[in-house]
Amino acid sequence: MEKRAGAVPETVMEAPSQILTDRELPPVMERVAEYQVFHLPYLVDLPGPSVLQVFPGLRTFPVKEILRFDNGFLGRVLKTKCEGDPLPGGSILLLGVDDTAYGIFDFPLVRTKEEFELSIGLTRRAQVERIEKRLVRRKAEFNEDQEVVGFQSEKEIHFKIMNLAQETTEVEIFEPLPGGAEVVNDPSWQWESGKVRKIVIIPPGETRSVPLVYTFREVL
Repeated sequence: MEKRAGAVPETVMEAPSQILTDRELPPVMERVAEYQVFHLPYLVDLPGPSVLQVFPGLRTFPVKEILRFDNGFLGRVLKTKCEGDPLPGGSILLLGVDDTAYGIFDFPLVRTKEEFELSIGLTRRAQVERIEKRLVRRKAEFNEDQEVVGFQSEKEIHFKIMNLAQETTEVEIFEPLPGGAEVVNDPSWQWESGKVRKIVIIPPGETRSVPLVYTFREVL
């Protein structure tokens, strides 16, 4: 091959477009039990405190949306299950099926086959009004000096739920109860983490009144 001053061999000219540096190579992920392990093709110096972020790809989840009334607030909750690889915790941008952005939310650390949920703010699809109907003190308790120190009481609360949407809506109600309380009017109220929980399904445009009656020891 003839060489001329200033000429560059063809093999040298083509090499830059074919060779990737270590920093340009993507990390390789492998499954280890319930976790993901990322192998980086280059050395990383992590002086403390510091963080190296490795972002997973776009993931799609079929979700079930419910409305939850808890602690006086009615909000939207998305429930789903991780069927694929486990997911790291952090902040995510949540998109709907039409690519509508719901906002940025804190995402939990989720293992494979684990059910999880996201609270995505308030809603105007329904209204819930909590009404305390009555409190009956059925039996007094006395101390050694015959002073009243408490009662065996019964309390009734109604939840007035109005479905303002054009489709059937599922509303989940949580109500904290005192320790040792017992629901006496409806066995469909279930205990969960110190509260009772009930799911109510309401057709579009309808209003339901859901009663809760329970007995408890009222301490003065």
